[in-house]
Amino acid sequence: MIKKYLSLPFVVLALAADHAVADATMASMMANLQSQFGQFDQFFKALFYMTGVALIFSAVMRLKKFGQRTAFMHVEAGIVAPAAQMFIGVAMIYSPQMMDTLNETFWASTSANDSMGYSSSGSSTYEQLIKPMKGIIILVGMVAFFRGWLILSRSAAQGQTQPGTISKGVTHIVGGFLAINIQMTYELIYGTFYG
Repeated sequence: MIKKYLSLPFVVLALAADHAVADATMASMMANLQSQFGQFDQFFKALFYMTGVALIFSAVMRLKKFGQRTAFMHVEAGIVAPAAQMFIGVAMIYSPQMMDTLNETFWASTSANDSMGYSSSGSSTYEQLIKPMKGIIILVGMVAFFRGWLILSRSAAQGQTQPGTISKGVTHIVGGFLAINIQMTYELIYGTFYG
């Protein structure tokens, strides 16, 4: 019984030292993650651009096939699916301008999405940890936004879609847009329910 109480201070010291090391490790990990968000932004812009070019090329090839069909070819698809795919490709190429337009429409400011990280005035540990977490939410939002456009392009490419495919794509786009602008979304929800 006495042995238990003698080892208690050592356990407390070990936990305190572990907490200090974990806090320093978490802070350095979040700082490293925060420094990489600008490169994620550039990667997604390039990914949107390349995917948009590929979708436009695919739509042009489908329109070419549609224009060269003969009476003996059995082609069920019309012109609507390639036109929709071309529109989605153009939207993906112009995604930075589209995001500025959406921000101007919804938030009345194009500066809502000027970078991956949002600036905070304080220097507390809480704010240092929240800033990279917002960046992670923005990153997930970019993935969802991209996935939503891909779901819509896939549904346009197939012609006949499964029920709910288009609504799933629109949900990804809207949810991704709200996650990309997490600070403005937070302020909107806070002002609606608590303001």
